This record gives sequence, C-alpha cells and structure tokens, in this order.
Amino acid sequence: MKRFGRVAGLVAVAVLLLLTAYTGIVDGLDTLRSAANPLERAAAAGQLAYGGLAVATLLASAIARRWVLPLLLAWGAALTIIGGLAPVVWGEQGPAVGIFAGICTAGIVALVLWACRSHNRSMSGRSRGRTEAEAG
Repeated sequence: MKRFGRVAGLVAVAVLLLLTAYTGIVDGLDTLRSAANPLERAAAAGQLAYGGLAVATLLASAIARRWVLPLLLAWGAALTIIGGLAPVVWGEQGPAVGIFAGICTAGIVALVLWACRSHNRSMSGRSRGRTEAEAG
C-alpha cells in the first residue's frame, strides 16, 4: 500500500507539472501580448518562468535527476509569486487576497516538494538495499 501512495504522489507531481507547463506557457504568451502595464508584463513573465521551469523539471527527471530538486524549488517560487500576484493584477483584488492566494499556492507547492522528496528517499533506500544485497 505504501508503494501505491508513492506512485500516486509521483503521478500527481508529474500531472501538476504538465498542467503548469502548458498553462504557464500558453497563458503567459497570451497575457504578454495583451499586457497593458509593467505589473501585467511582470506577471506574464512569471507565468512563462513557471511554465518553462515545469518543462525543465520534467526533462530533468528523465535525463539529469540531480537537477530536479533545484528546478522544482525555482518552479515553486515562481508559481507562489504569481499565485499571489495574479488576483491583484488581473482580479483587481486587494493585497490581502493576494497574500492569502500566495500562501495557499505555497501550501500546494510544499505538498509537491514533500511528494518529490518522499519518492527520492524511497528510491535511494531501494538502491542502497540492492547495493547491500549485492555486497552481501
């Protein structure tokens, strides 16, 4: 049952990265074209950043695993900033709503990081177990 939870967490992380890659890039490009002021352009650039970082994280998970955590941290930072900025810039909400949205986004990012680290710990434990079994 533990294995199912780890696999489900990893699938959830991959799906979330795919979704944020797509929405960050597509919406970021569209928003950048229609941005009317510097704050809107900065928010659009942030969308493009978290979209690009999501793609980079997915690629790193396949070819350069040591880069996954740093890229995931950068993705989470960009997503959290834009998660707090978007309601203020486009939703015309006050700063309190933006702060609350940023905190909520940070909570989701923390869950993603937790799932990724949990998966990495289980994988490193397995590889150590194989190495010890081979040595014994």
